[in-house]
Amino acid sequence: MASLQPAKKTGVSFSSEYSNVSIMRMFRCMLVLLGASLVLDRCVSWWHWSFRDLVLIAFAWCFASFILFTRVASATFQRTIRPRWIDDISSLFTQLDLVILTSVYTFGTALLVHLLYTLLDPTKDLRLRLFIANQRLDIPQINLDTVFVWSFGSALGLWFSTHRNSQQRWVMRLHAVQQSPFFQVKSNLRASAHEASKVSFSALAGTWTLFFFFRSFIYWISVKCWCFFFNVLDAPIIGFGWWHLRTFLRLGFAGSLIIFLYLFVDDMCDACFSRVDDLVSGFANPLDLLLEGMQFEKDHRVQGMAYGNLVKGLRKNKSIQQALFVSKSQFDDKPWKKVRELCLKQVTDLTARIKNEYKTDEPARPAPAKPTPLPKQHIQLADNSNLYERRRSKKTSLDDRTGQVVSEWADKAEKLVPSPDFPLTRIFSRIRSTVNTYASSVELHRQLSRQRIAFFGKTKNRKIASVLGSPITPVLAIQALGNAIHVSVRYDPVGHIRYDLTLIANTLLTCMKQLDDYLEQPPAHYAQQFEAAPANCDLRLHAPYQLKWALQQSLFEITLSYPDQLKDGIVVEGALQPLWQPFLP
Repeated sequence: MASLQPAKKTGVSFSSEYSNVSIMRMFRCMLVLLGASLVLDRCVSWWHWSFRDLVLIAFAWCFASFILFTRVASATFQRTIRPRWIDDISSLFTQLDLVILTSVYTFGTALLVHLLYTLLDPTKDLRLRLFIANQRLDIPQINLDTVFVWSFGSALGLWFSTHRNSQQRWVMRLHAVQQSPFFQVKSNLRASAHEASKVSFSALAGTWTLFFFFRSFIYWISVKCWCFFFNVLDAPIIGFGWWHLRTFLRLGFAGSLIIFLYLFVDDMCDACFSRVDDLVSGFANPLDLLLEGMQFEKDHRVQGMAYGNLVKGLRKNKSIQQALFVSKSQFDDKPWKKVRELCLKQVTDLTARIKNEYKTDEPARPAPAKPTPLPKQHIQLADNSNLYERRRSKKTSLDDRTGQVVSEWADKAEKLVPSPDFPLTRIFSRIRSTVNTYASSVELHRQLSRQRIAFFGKTKNRKIASVLGSPITPVLAIQALGNAIHVSVRYDPVGHIRYDLTLIANTLLTCMKQLDDYLEQPPAHYAQQFEAAPANCDLRLHAPYQLKWALQQSLFEITLSYPDQLKDGIVVEGALQPLWQPFLP
């Protein structure tokens, strides 16, 4: 029976295997999006087929696939935390990749709204130009219905892309309880439909209000854009139907379908790509692949997935459990030593980042005094002899001062050359300095309320979140240590892991103590540099509590797996004893 089993693969790295699995998931998601585009078309024209239906299906599938590709390509574990909330808002309109993505969302949504509405109401005339009958000059006007439809689509795409970028939907989250992708997407359909309808009709109401008050300005902008291609009237003759409820309901329905498609793409990415699947069970050397992936620091997604596979393998995969404490030869180190070093490195790096924040409060050490150089001794010899005659005093060494002569003229010439700044550059620099001055005045003098301080000021929670970073990889490393300790009771008969229990316990307790001190007693300079904003306006912290939960879980694994080592085997430092006592039985 053993000969009938398929041979296991070898010679593949973890990063390449992860890339292959991601590509296969991408193709499957694109097939699902093709079916979703077909369902989208059948929702608006279920009674007939036409060429417009094919155009809608093709464009919806291509645009949804583009969103899927950008989402997967930009996926990361690390959320970007900026000092102020206003910096997050300004980055949406100044960061180049976000600006390009917002522009694509805006144009694509407007075009999809136009295509869907033409299928929902084929009798509606959405031509750009309207020719008025019995007009002497035979000059058309711009169709206000078309302008309203494109304005609604642009506003809908702009609002959704801005909201999506502000939430940083490309940040991956590894859930503790992982469902099947089908059931995870299915459970979010109802919430996505409600969110899509709310966003669509809110954007429709806002567009109607802006169109009501600024319709002349919007028409004037449209005329200026299209007057280069054809002649149009400066003022419309055929007005806009302000109370066509049927038109507005169809527009709201079309916008709801489009936003629902966008949310479906995001939910599908979360379900398929934020999932820890077993990637190494089909290989002959699964533990070597995991160690290679844990050391792959070029891509944090690959590194995080490697730690996640290690946690899952130590819990379910028997081959990984057995190979962890078995060496290939007596001269090689056991894989457990490498796993321990890599996992503890994640914990010590986190502890070091927190300790570095307290170094600012330490008093500056005086610089060591520089020794005064001894004066040069100039010695003169007697004529035609090798005898020293006497010491010459007040003799200056020759030096080259031509550089000073040239630099003086260069400084004078620099003052005479006019500045190349343009007036527009000066205006932007003045606006930027005004905003920075206003924001700093809010931080220093506390002239505004606490809610507005959370908007303009540097808050303490944002600083803590930026220091801790993404907790996913450290949490997985801590869980891997706990699972390895639990597995060692059965698969480590020699007891190699017993010699490392003291090191592991002290490292985990040190990290927990440093984390508690950082939250309860932050560095002293935080009180001067950062503000305390209300909880409903400030950034919510999740990383400290996730890290503490993982640390407590691993410490309980030590005490429950090796109760005989608690008295004499595990030696905990004196400063860590108060934290160690609650874990003892």
